[in-house]
Parts: sequence; C-alpha cells; structure tokens
Amino acid sequence: ALVVCGNVEAEEVIEIADKCLKEQKSVNIIRQKSKNEPPHAAKEKVISRMLLAKPIFDIGIKDIDVPKAPQERERRDIVMSIIADLLFSSTGALYSRLYEERLISPNPSSSYTISEDFAYTSFSGESDDPEKVYNIVKEFIAKKQTEGFCETEFIRCRKVFYSSFVRGLDSADDIANELVAYIFDGYNFFGYADIISKITLEEVNAIFRSAFAPESFTLSAVYPL
Repeated sequence: ALVVCGNVEAEEVIEIADKCLKEQKSVNIIRQKSKNEPPHAAKEKVISRMLLAKPIFDIGIKDIDVPKAPQERERRDIVMSIIADLLFSSTGALYSRLYEERLISPNPSSSYTISEDFAYTSFSGESDDPEKVYNIVKEFIAKKQTEGFCETEFIRCRKVFYSSFVRGLDSADDIANELVAYIFDGYNFFGYADIISKITLEEVNAIFRSAFAPESFTLSAVYPL
C-alpha cells in the first residue's frame, strides 16, 4: 500500500509511482486461523533469567471475544483500550498502590492489541517482585469488576483518548501511517473520533465484566542471573 499525505496532486503521485515502482507478481498468502481457541492462557506463568539489572514483567490478559466484522472489531478496540487506560493509568488507584508500595518502577506501559485472530491486554514494567504485582493486579481487577467504573473516571479517560487521537492529526506522517494501518484492518479512519464520542459507560462496564476472566491471565517475568 502507498499512502501520501500533504499538499499533493493525486495524478502526479500516481505518475511517479508508475515510474518508480516495478510491477510484481501476485503472491498468494495462506493464512491459518486457529480453531476452537480456549479461553484460558496457555501457561499462567513463564519465568526466565537473563543478564538484567532489575527484574521485568509483562502481564497479559487474553481476550477471546474477537468480532469478525471490522466495524465491530474497531469498536471493541476502542472500548478495550479505554478499559486498559482506566485500569493501568498513572493517575489510577492500581498504579498508585503499586508505586507507593515500591513494587514497580515509574512509567510502566499498558496497551490493548487486537487482530482478526487474537486480542490481548498487556501491562509491563520493572519490579523487584513481579509475582506480587501479578497477584495484586488480578485482585484489583476482580474487585473492580464487581464495583464497575464510575462516570467521572470514564468521562476523563474517554476525553484523554479522544484528544490523543485528535493530536495525531497534527502530523501528516502520523496520518499517513495510521491510514495504512486502518485500511489493512478494515477500519474507518475518518469515523474513529465519532465512535470514541459515542462509547458509553454502560458499554464499557458490560465488556469489562465479561472479559478479564481469572484463567485468561498470564505472567511473563525475567529475573537477573
């Protein structure tokens, strides 16, 4: 795919592309999709040792409810990304507890990833006790599922998510890269902001309670030699 963003003429871009890009033979890509994917993680814990100064960890939460339709997958991507931020944001209760108890280093990362075949939420960082962090995260999420997110924290997070997307529109390079990714995923780049604005607290809490089953969690930790 070729995406050009900026003050250009489409005809001129096509002419240059025809001159510079050589014609290639079509390639038949064989994709094997997993069947009957179990809801649980393959292993609950994977422990390794390497040359490190401090232990690192990555907590993954498997999501097996992957919509087939691109439009539904795009909406779930947004909802689950908002949930990930609500859970693991540096302004949230979970981060505050872990940091105040000196269980994690500053600036851990979190994200939600989804494709046609799989999806997962991850939370990673540095910790002297990754297994304790893992247990606290599981306990916190189980309790939060019972309580649900409140309106205030949801609105704040949705605004942050919306503004982050809008800020990306300041960069022509970011727009070009995002357009390619959205095209391959079957998403509608120009309708993304509208979907964010229409996500509701009820929708977020419903999906949050149906996902994040205890058996879907896994911990990968690497300790120093």
